[in-house]
Amino acid sequence: MQNLLIQEYFWNDVLAVLASAAGLAAIGMSLFHRRGKEISLVMFGATSLIYGLRLLVSTQLDLFVSAAPPQILIYFTAFCTYVLPIPLSGFLRHLFGSGWRHSMGWVYRGAVVFGIVAVLSDLIQATSGSMMSANNVLVIIWACVMVVNGVAAGQRVAREKRAVFYGFLVFGLLAVNENLVQLGLLPWQWTWEELGFLAFLGSLGYVAATRFFSNEARLLTIGREMEIARQIQSSILPRTLPSIHGLDITARYIPMASVAGDFYDVLLQDEKRLCILVADVSGHGVGAALIASMLKVAFASQQHVLNDPAQVLVGINRTLIGKLDGNFVSAGCLFVDTEAGTLRYAGAGHPPLILHRRTEQKLYELGDNGLLLGPFPESVYTVTSMPIVPGDRLILYTDGIIEATDASGQHFGDRSFKAFIESHAHVSAEDFADTLHQQLLQWSGKPMGESLDDDLTLVVVDKP
Repeated sequence: MQNLLIQEYFWNDVLAVLASAAGLAAIGMSLFHRRGKEISLVMFGATSLIYGLRLLVSTQLDLFVSAAPPQILIYFTAFCTYVLPIPLSGFLRHLFGSGWRHSMGWVYRGAVVFGIVAVLSDLIQATSGSMMSANNVLVIIWACVMVVNGVAAGQRVAREKRAVFYGFLVFGLLAVNENLVQLGLLPWQWTWEELGFLAFLGSLGYVAATRFFSNEARLLTIGREMEIARQIQSSILPRTLPSIHGLDITARYIPMASVAGDFYDVLLQDEKRLCILVADVSGHGVGAALIASMLKVAFASQQHVLNDPAQVLVGINRTLIGKLDGNFVSAGCLFVDTEAGTLRYAGAGHPPLILHRRTEQKLYELGDNGLLLGPFPESVYTVTSMPIVPGDRLILYTDGIIEATDASGQHFGDRSFKAFIESHAHVSAEDFADTLHQQLLQWSGKPMGESLDDDLTLVVVDKP
């Protein structure tokens, strides 16, 4: 007999620890829920925690045989018994709704009122369990109301909620049995309420496992779709840069995520003239990447006006009007004529083209900007022209460079970027691009191979 009691206490302790741990985990998850505190998790967590602590303390009270147990523990178990229906009825009300004639809501409010009154009664009378008989009667009524409402809602709710209801049904019936036994209304003395709560926990574990595997399958599907999107986006970028006699061109495209909103392309007018477009779509992810793919088609359709960057931007803007759903695009368009030794540049809300003239040790910014592409149908753009001479370096880029941040949130900024350009004027275009990327990673405190906090695109054109 003593061995059986020891085994019972052991398993009660195990269940108490499981219930308490489940309660703490549920409350913890609710605090970090992405949409704020999830009330159903809070209610379930409070139910499990209170039940587990009450069971743990009750088991310890049973072990006092030679001396009276501490009064604080006796009061604690009574208080837990009084308040346990509050979070439990709140959880079921949140799960199944207000019930017939809002009876689930009345059960919840009644549990709150009774819990407060019962705790005050014990404190005022200095007697633990002063309202335990009333509690037994009310628990029976509350359990019956919740079971009936759960049965009524069973066909209208999802399978997961039905699983929770079946677990509660076992718990509720065994809870009713225990309270009837305590009132002396049944001919037997066995009470297995703890097993009922274990079934209740098990039903929630089933729901958690189902959601976990469902989410894993969904994430795998999203991963495959993102990989396809990445491959499609990679296909719209230039596989190789064109070779123009008298120019050395290099480019870097480093997305923040699998797909990005940055875009660049190079079109040849002939063997001595080319046009470069660098653009930045607002936002990130698949939506921005889809708009970037539209830019590929829009830019290709401007082949007949490549020598006029302003008209290129006008044409792209007309193509995008009404198709961006609130997004917008900044862009810089550069035309280089090696035969005439000139460049032409036009911008649409984009960072300026930077020209470093090594023969003068001087930086020029070509920043005449029109409106962003997309929102404004009648936008016009202006062209800035300059000669291009040996030793010149032209730099087109997106704001992922100047807006790279360090641990304190400080931007890399225009000043640091210009200082980098001047201090690395002697290196090749390839080395310049690679070293700049390394510098930005160091500035941001990120290891090699990790992405920055924004998409980054850089095109460098050298005139040897």
